[in-house]
Amino acid sequence: MISALATNAKFGENAIFINVRNRSLAKDIAIAYEIELARWAKLFGKAHTVLRFSGKELRISATLAMNNRSQKMEIISPQVFTGINIEAWDRNWLSLMETMINEERPQTLIRISDQRQIWCNQPFAELMRSNPKAIVQRKVSDYWLGSDLERLYQLLDAQGNFDIEYRAQLNDEGIWGRLAANNQIYELNGEFYRLSTNLDSEIIQKPVAIS
Repeated sequence: MISALATNAKFGENAIFINVRNRSLAKDIAIAYEIELARWAKLFGKAHTVLRFSGKELRISATLAMNNRSQKMEIISPQVFTGINIEAWDRNWLSLMETMINEERPQTLIRISDQRQIWCNQPFAELMRSNPKAIVQRKVSDYWLGSDLERLYQLLDAQGNFDIEYRAQLNDEGIWGRLAANNQIYELNGEFYRLSTNLDSEIIQKPVAIS
């Protein structure tokens, strides 16, 4: 149901609008998916998600996502979605976004063409000991150990999902880590992306050879 709603979502200046058949269905959807719809609004920087029916509206405020005590991770502000026109996202984009919002492990989304990190969740920012806005300005090629980066390119050339262990400088303060991540490949609107979910990590000394 939630993916079907995404198919019909329209973006206004201050709200996301979804047309439904009648008041009864709108109430059922609001009861079943209230927090998810509130998260959508917050995620895209809107005040509400609005269910429209028979010329009337049922509004779900983005503040419900912020006040939901069962929410275990902070939803990052829309500013971290650099280089993407979120209003052009299709059903597949919204389905992926729903998956990422609900992930508790550290996670980042990388555009494969330029290795740019375009999204991360709060656990990933904490893992990297960095501000999310700084993370999405970085390319993985800027901070991975050279030999591990070559291995990454080999796995990407194989064009499938994969796990990888790698060493990387976590932030500008020079802290290094050894990490393991699962990687899922997505093609969205003609562009390929790598969704990297951290499986394990440890702090290490700076490798002697960094290229």
